[in-house]
Amino acid sequence: MKQSTKSIMFLIVFLLILFSVAFILNKLNQGVTAAAIRETGCEINCKSYLDCQDDNSCTKNVCLNPGKCDSNCIFEPIENCN
Repeated sequence: MKQSTKSIMFLIVFLLILFSVAFILNKLNQGVTAAAIRETGCEINCKSYLDCQDDNSCTKNVCLNPGKCDSNCIFEPIENCN
C-alpha cells in the first residue's frame, strides 16, 4: 500500500474516533441535564455564584434562589470599576 493511502486511511480513522468521542460526551452531558430536570421537575439555572461566572471583573455575580426552579444569574455592576 502506498504511503499516501496509509496516511489518508489513518486520517479517516482518526476523525471517526474523534467524532465518536465528541458524540458520546455530548450525549452524556445531555443525560445529566435531563436527569436533573426529571428529579426536580424543572431546569435549575444555578446552585451558587460559581455557576454564574461572566468573566467580567466589573460585575458581581449573584445566583438568585440557588438550587431552585426559579434560580437565575444576575450580574450587578460594580461602581467605579474600570
